[in-house]
Amino acid sequence: MNIWDWIILIINIACLIGSIIGAVQAHSSYKKCKQLTNFANLKVALDECQLIFENCRKLLKLCGNGSKCRRGVNIEKEVSECGCSIKNSFSKIKEILPSSSQEIVNNLLSESPNQKKDVEKYVSFLISGHAIENGDFTEDNISEIEKTVGTIHLHIKVKMEEMQEGEKKL
Repeated sequence: MNIWDWIILIINIACLIGSIIGAVQAHSSYKKCKQLTNFANLKVALDECQLIFENCRKLLKLCGNGSKCRRGVNIEKEVSECGCSIKNSFSKIKEILPSSSQEIVNNLLSESPNQKKDVEKYVSFLISGHAIENGDFTEDNISEIEKTVGTIHLHIKVKMEEMQEGEKKL
């Protein structure tokens, strides 16, 4: 081997070391960005839960005023709009959460032994107006939605706290 071969070998080894260092730094940055994206998604999910709570409060007001028909107010339309907003928020929450959390949310929204109703079906009844027609538009049913969303909200907060603790360890 002549001197040029040794020089090229040393240059190749230096490039290899530089590439390894760059790859490690890129992987570290990727993990941080992924964690930041997950945290931001959880924050959006919390905001959607708050939006659902606001819509439930509107529904409770409409439910309380259901027997008193206010002039110029179409209760069926307002209930339907609140139901659409709740349904969109549920869809957004399911879309942005990690798969492990999606399963928990789906189980909470569907009918289970400790729940009286399937929340998603009830929201669909609100949108279509069948809940009002059948006399199923009651404070108890709206409270069931709030209770379910409260459980989802709590689950998301726990996930956020776990992420923050994991970030502190890094």
